[in-house]
Amino acid sequence: MVIHGEKIFTGHQDNKIRVWKLNEKQKVLACVATLPTFSDRLMKIVFAKNYVEIRRHRMCTWVHHVDVVSCLALSKDGTMIYSGSWDRTFKVWRTSDYKCLESVWNAHDDAINAIVVSHDCVYTGSADRKIKVWTRHNGEKKHKLVDTLEKHKSAVNALALSTDGSILYSGACDRSIIVWEKPRGGDDDARHMVVAGALRGHSKAILCINVVGDVVFSGSADKTIRIWKRGIDGKSYLCLGILEGHKGPIKCLAVALENGTSSSHGGTSYLVEAENRKIHRSKSDEPHVTGSKSFARISDEESQKNKGVPPSRGRMYCLTRTNKQGIVHAKAAKVVIR
Repeated sequence: MVIHGEKIFTGHQDNKIRVWKLNEKQKVLACVATLPTFSDRLMKIVFAKNYVEIRRHRMCTWVHHVDVVSCLALSKDGTMIYSGSWDRTFKVWRTSDYKCLESVWNAHDDAINAIVVSHDCVYTGSADRKIKVWTRHNGEKKHKLVDTLEKHKSAVNALALSTDGSILYSGACDRSIIVWEKPRGGDDDARHMVVAGALRGHSKAILCINVVGDVVFSGSADKTIRIWKRGIDGKSYLCLGILEGHKGPIKCLAVALENGTSSSHGGTSYLVEAENRKIHRSKSDEPHVTGSKSFARISDEESQKNKGVPPSRGRMYCLTRTNKQGIVHAKAAKVVIR
C-alpha cells in the first residue's frame, strides 16, 4: 500500500492496482481507478507490438500484470508509482493520470516480493535470492540494470532504505537482515552497494522492515518485532527490544510520526520512543497504557507508579520488561488510544 496525498494505491491478488480516495461525506474510501485503466488497455490492444508472451502460446499487453501485485513504491517526487509482481516484472505508472509508462519484463528469475525507490535508483528484491539495482538517467525512457546484490541464501521478502538512500536493508527467508551501503569511492561506484553487516536474531523469515532515522524495525514469521539501533559509528547495531504478543506472522509495519504510534498486522499496538532511542520499561507483565496525540501514560500496577511521556514529533512509545541478559521483551500490553 502507498499513500500519496489524498489517494491510496493498493496491490491485489487479482493482478490489479486500485486507487482509493476518501469520501468526505460518507467517511468511507471509494475506488476511483483500477490500473491498468480502460483507456490504457484500449490503446495497447490495437497494435501487435504491445503484446508480450507471458507463457507458451499466451500473449498479453505489456501494461498488464499477470500475477499477484506484491509490492508498491512511490518515487521521491511523487510523480511515479512502481509496482512489483510475482510475474517477475516491475512497472512504472504516472500518478497524475495512472498511465503505465514502462514495464521491465523478466526483471528477475522468480517472483518480485519487494521494491523501494531512492532519488536515483530502484531496488527490487526477489524469490530468486537477488536484489537488483536499476536506474534511469534524465532523458531516458527505460530503466537499466546497474548492479545485482547477492548475499542472501533464500528468498528476499523485504527492502527498506535509510532517509538519505545511502543504506539499504534487506530481509529474507534465511532469517537475516543484510545491511548494504554505498562504498566510499569514485563516482563510478556511486550506485553500487556493498555488504556492511547483518542483523541476526529472528528465528524465522523476515517479512517486513521499516526505518525511522537510525532505528530499524523488523517483523518476522516468528511473531515478533525487533527494534534495532544504529550506533554512532554508523556501522554497529544494537537490538533495543523484542516485541511479543502477536499470534501470527508480522506481515507489515507502519510508523505514524504525527500521532506517535507504530502499528503492525495482527491487532496489538506497541508504543516506542524512537526519537531518543529509549524504551520505557515496566516491571509488570501486563502493564496498562493510555495515550493521545498530546500525552502517553504508563500505568505499572506492580510498582504502583505512573510515568507520563510528553509529546514530541517523531516519537513512538512502547512498554517492555528486561530479562537478565538485558534484552528488552514486550508483553501484549492493553493499549487504549483516546
